[in-house]
Amino acid sequence: MVGSFGLRHRLLLGASIGYLVVGHVSGARAVEEPDTTKSKAGHHHAAAAAAADSGGLETVVVQARKKREDLTKIPIAVTAISKKQMQMRTIRGISGIADFTPGFHSTDQTVGRNDRGFNSYTIRGIVSGATSTRPGVTIFMDGTPIAGGNISGIANIDHVEVIKGPQSAFFGRSTFAGAINLITTPPADSWHSSLNTEYGNYDTTDMSGSVEGPIIPGKLDFRAGYRHYSTSGQYNDELEPGIKLGKRNTESGTFELRATPTDNLTLNYFFNYWTDDDGPSAQGVLNSDYTNCHPSGGNGKGSICGQINGIPTRGFLYDALPGGQSLINTVASPNSTLQNAISPGIVDSLGLSRRAYQTHLNFTDRLGGGYTLAGNIARDENNWSEIQGPIGTNNLIIPNPNYGRIPNVPKYNTSAVRVDAPDADLSTELRLSSPQTGRLKWTFGTNYYQQRSALSTTADGIAGPAQYTQYTKTDIDTIGVFASASYDILHNLTLTAEGREQWDDVRNHVITPNNNGQSYEATFSSFSPRFILNYRPIENVTLYTSYSRGYRPGEFNPGFASATAAQQAQVLKQVPGVSNVVSQEKLDMVEAGFKTLLLHNRLRIMADAYYGDWSNYHITDVVPVDTAGVISTVQAVLPGGRVLLHGVEADVAYRISKNLTLEGTFDWAVSNVRNDYCSACAAINGIGNNRGSTLPSYPTYTGTVSATYSHPLWNDKYTGFVHADYIYTGKQYADETNLSWTGAANRLNMRIGVQRGRYEFALVGTNLTNDKTPTAISDSNDAFVTGKYDLLLSPAEKPYYGFQTHIGF
Repeated sequence: MVGSFGLRHRLLLGASIGYLVVGHVSGARAVEEPDTTKSKAGHHHAAAAAAADSGGLETVVVQARKKREDLTKIPIAVTAISKKQMQMRTIRGISGIADFTPGFHSTDQTVGRNDRGFNSYTIRGIVSGATSTRPGVTIFMDGTPIAGGNISGIANIDHVEVIKGPQSAFFGRSTFAGAINLITTPPADSWHSSLNTEYGNYDTTDMSGSVEGPIIPGKLDFRAGYRHYSTSGQYNDELEPGIKLGKRNTESGTFELRATPTDNLTLNYFFNYWTDDDGPSAQGVLNSDYTNCHPSGGNGKGSICGQINGIPTRGFLYDALPGGQSLINTVASPNSTLQNAISPGIVDSLGLSRRAYQTHLNFTDRLGGGYTLAGNIARDENNWSEIQGPIGTNNLIIPNPNYGRIPNVPKYNTSAVRVDAPDADLSTELRLSSPQTGRLKWTFGTNYYQQRSALSTTADGIAGPAQYTQYTKTDIDTIGVFASASYDILHNLTLTAEGREQWDDVRNHVITPNNNGQSYEATFSSFSPRFILNYRPIENVTLYTSYSRGYRPGEFNPGFASATAAQQAQVLKQVPGVSNVVSQEKLDMVEAGFKTLLLHNRLRIMADAYYGDWSNYHITDVVPVDTAGVISTVQAVLPGGRVLLHGVEADVAYRISKNLTLEGTFDWAVSNVRNDYCSACAAINGIGNNRGSTLPSYPTYTGTVSATYSHPLWNDKYTGFVHADYIYTGKQYADETNLSWTGAANRLNMRIGVQRGRYEFALVGTNLTNDKTPTAISDSNDAFVTGKYDLLLSPAEKPYYGFQTHIGF
């Protein structure tokens, strides 16, 4: 089975590359075609400018179904944020996109860390997986997937599309909650250059520049760009004076090509290389000193209950090593198998380092008769390493008893943990589309995706640096075949059926100190359908309803598999159904939406409601077991969880006049746990299955209100502008007990400036309300072993002030 799978994906990959290298089929040019390679550089901006001059809102074109469609007419829930909006709102990354996208939430805090390592993207309350190999939301750039979801920034992005609900039919693997598609700006066919600068408090610098123009006029255009971003961090370590927390540095370079060798063939190439070098992250902890309640049914040790509005000064217990001590050669391990499995990492002191690149080639070939052949091939690598000190522990008071007795051991027991997580992926796709002018329109395609990931964890202990904990290597090969057909039943009523058949081959190799390696392999097959009924009763009004299904691939249970038979029996007694292979998660979702343009395109309203049934929800937990009177734990992935989801999302924009525009978003998202297992919850309140509770780490209510006002100045030679954003984020629970939560956050951002032609100068400020509500909360409870209950908190960004310039040539 595995052999035939490998042969199929090699033939598919070879055919795709052969088509790109050898040539294409030419023919008469179609009037309009599906396109993921973007139109000519100035087309979109010219249309937007025309809309602005007429007093209407900017026309937004999205590619959420692998073809160009008007945002207000596409019958699925999509939020699109343009380059102009990102600039006005001072958005630097995906977390800023989440602030203005109803139904989407992003946080840096995952698996007990608040940094740029693993990303956590949540759509409609469907929490992300713990690793990069099975996320609930996948990030794409120009339609090509990015393993791990890390990007260097959004300096070269034309707009960002957040597509909500299962998107497996068109986007494939690990998009059962949704997809995020970043669309790059194509190079211009005339000479342009730009320089952008920003300087702000906390030693913040953000500088980027680019140059673009024709290499062969009318045939080949290019753009080259560079960006530098750095900040010294906003917080000081309360235990180690002089250490700044949250320091970040990013350097990136991009190169793009747009080729039109014939009237029918367009190719777009993109390459981006970047580095991240960050210091220790800012993270707070509330430990057992803050215990304020004793829920009945628990272990009697007490908990932290109620609303957490901020982090007290003595609660700021951050990552620190005594005297800024470094860890050297932390990949060294007594297990020789590890030495052959993973190369040395790229960090040797507290913080995170990354070396990564992304590259892809998209093409569109307009065949005769209006048919279109399109596709892409992409390669990404993301190598990062991190060292984190213990949260909430003053290392200076824990002497190492082996200091002076064993060479190269620290004076203090730092208990630092190191993570090395290299990630790489390769993908290719081909699709054929019919003419878009008849009653029946269809697309058929196939794609191949390959991901190679590793995760190595080592710990610095009293016997020396880098005591090996675990190494996991995951290989993924996925083949998908997809199709879509739309039929106009009436001139204003369309039925669309989409589907993807997918084979996901996953191989795991796990090494722990107790074994020389265990290997697991399974192929998960799935069919993901989507049906959409789209009704347009009058011009500029779209009503739709849809049903879709998505899958998150299965995984393995190495912790359970390596446990003794007696331990496994105890686990099964507490949580029946645990096995070595955990089957796929499934999401069935029904959605109904309304979109309209009113008042001569000056008022845009988009709203939708959804209901979802998330079954076989995977729960990663530690299950307590008793071995000869000694309590220990078995880490296991538990199947059979179930969560019901429903909510309402709305996005409104109103251009009151040529000078004033108001925008707003609203999100109401409810998650209802129907079946769960949470050992930490059982230790807190005696209830392992918290039926009826709300999932943690996702707010029930969010909303924004934005206003932009501009006015001519100084005899109409300049234009002055003011932009303001109010951002509301509701409370978030720490865990399924729902006993601890953050309060609501209320932030105000502003941007004030003046523009003349290609010159722009602006003052920016974020979190001007100085809201101190933590942006993320989670528990690190192991009360059934230690009796401790800790809350990990990500502190809010402090008020920031900066000065920006933009100069175009």
